[in-house]
Amino acid sequence: MGRKRKPYRLKKRGKIYYYKLMNSERFLTTGCTSKTDADLFVSNKLVRYGYQNVESMLFSKYAEPFFDWERCPHVSRKREEGSTINKNYASIQRSNLQRYILTSKLSSLVLSEIKRSDILDFRTSLTKKNLANSTINKILSALKVIFNEAFFREDIRYNPAASVGLLKEERKQRDALTVDELKQLFPDDYKKVWRDEIDYTCFLIAAKTGMRRGEVLALRWKNVDFEKNTIVICEARKGTYEVGLPKWDKTRSIYMSESLKERLIQYKENKIGCKPDDYVITDLDGKELKNTWWKKRFDRAIKIAGIDCTNRNITPHSLRHTLNTMLLSAGESPDMIRATFGWSSEETQENYTHWRPEHFKSQGEVIDKLF
Repeated sequence: MGRKRKPYRLKKRGKIYYYKLMNSERFLTTGCTSKTDADLFVSNKLVRYGYQNVESMLFSKYAEPFFDWERCPHVSRKREEGSTINKNYASIQRSNLQRYILTSKLSSLVLSEIKRSDILDFRTSLTKKNLANSTINKILSALKVIFNEAFFREDIRYNPAASVGLLKEERKQRDALTVDELKQLFPDDYKKVWRDEIDYTCFLIAAKTGMRRGEVLALRWKNVDFEKNTIVICEARKGTYEVGLPKWDKTRSIYMSESLKERLIQYKENKIGCKPDDYVITDLDGKELKNTWWKKRFDRAIKIAGIDCTNRNITPHSLRHTLNTMLLSAGESPDMIRATFGWSSEETQENYTHWRPEHFKSQGEVIDKLF
C-alpha cells in the first residue's frame, strides 16, 4: 500500500523552503531552511485551519483563534520574538473580536476577497452604534492586527486594512492640583481624608515620585532601598493581576525623598507581610489590590478633602501631572524630570542615560518642601 499523498508540495528556493497547497496558484514561504521544519510548519498550519486553501477560507474561520492566548498566531509569534504583549490586552481585543468583528458582515466574506471598501463599511457601521471613537479605534486595531498578521504570513496577497485610518479622539486633558490642594489631600493627620494607612501611603508614593498606577501596585519591598534612598521601578501591573515590564519596557531608579522614606519605614513597621518579594501596597491580608480600588479610593479622598473638581478632570494620574508641573516651576532639569517619570524619546534617552539616582537628590528636597 503506497504512502498517503500530502495535500501540499514543498519547493526549495535558495536556502528557504516554500509550500503550495493543492489547487493553489502560488508557493508561499515557510521561513524554514530544513525540509523537516518546513513539513512541520505546513502541518501545523493545516491543523490550525483545517485542510483548506487559506485564500478561499471565510474570514470568520481565519480570525476565530485570534487573541486567544494559547491559539492566536499573532500572540504566539510575538511571544516567540520576545516582544511585549500581555494577557490583559489580548483579553480586551478577544472581547472586541467576538462582540463586534465576528458578528459583522465581514465574517461571511472570503478572506482574500475582502477589499478596503469592506473595511470602511465596517468602520461606518461601528459609528452608527453610538460607540465612543476610542472604542471604535480599539476594535479597528484588533481588525488591523488580524490582516497585518495574515499579510505578514503571506496568507493574503495584499492588506485591505493597511491604509484605513483610525478616528480622531477627543482626549480630555487631565488637570493638575495646586500646592494648597496637595496639602488638603495629604494633611498631617491622614485619617481626616484617607480611609486607612494603605490608601494614604499608596497615593503619597504616587504624589511624591510620579509613579504610574501599575508601577505603584507592582512595587515590591526588595526594590525599596532605605540606605540609598532609592526606588527601583522594574515592574508594572498590566491587567488585574498580570505583572510585566514598565511602560516602554524601561526600568529606572528614582530618588526617594526623606519624608517618603520616613512614611514607608513607619508603614512597613505597621504592616504584616513585608518579605522582599511581597508587594508594598496590598490589603490587610497581604492580597493584591485591583485596579478599580485605585480610582475609587482616590475619588473618595478628593471628595472628603473638599477639592473643587468643577469643570476639571482630576484623576489619580493628575498627581503625576502635578509633580511634573511643580518640579518644572521649581527650576528642576527637564531631562532629569523625564528620567524620573520614565518618559521615552530618542532625544531624551540620549540625554539621561548617564543619570544616577543620587543626581536626583535636589528633586527630593523640592518635593519635601512642597508637602
